[in-house]
Amino acid sequence: MNLPVSLAPLATAVGWTLLHFVWQAALVGLATAFVLSALRRRSAEVRYVVCCAALAVMIALPIVT
Repeated sequence: MNLPVSLAPLATAVGWTLLHFVWQAALVGLATAFVLSALRRRSAEVRYVVCCAALAVMIALPIVT
């Protein structure tokens, strides 16, 4: 597929951002799994907040990247 020359830099930037998001989100997922295993005996509310924070971080990652 040939993109117009004006869209090529945008497509490249989006592609690199998505590629970086894959490994960044994997790290956030591993860190979340570790924290959740440490909080196994805590209340569901605490674990829910940890999961929501992890999702918020994942939403921010492409913007920061």
